[in-house]
Amino acid sequence: MTPPTKITLLLEDCLAMVFPDVPRKQLCHASINSLAEWDSLATLTLVSVIEETFKRQIPLDDLEEFLSFELILAYLSRPALRAAA
Repeated sequence: MTPPTKITLLLEDCLAMVFPDVPRKQLCHASINSLAEWDSLATLTLVSVIEETFKRQIPLDDLEEFLSFELILAYLSRPALRAAA
């Protein structure tokens, strides 16, 4: 098993801030479909936390990709975004 990347750990921190009642080891499997508390307001809060943590502005058009930990990780791992993280 490979160790988590810096991006993965930072993203886990972001989700932990927004969803403090979810056990940390479950966050990497979290999605809008698996967490009842993950609604549109939680998505906006999460995006705000991610923007602050990663020092990136997320375009509104990209919010449709913020539906799960995996999708967000893939989004943040894109080379253009990763270079600034």
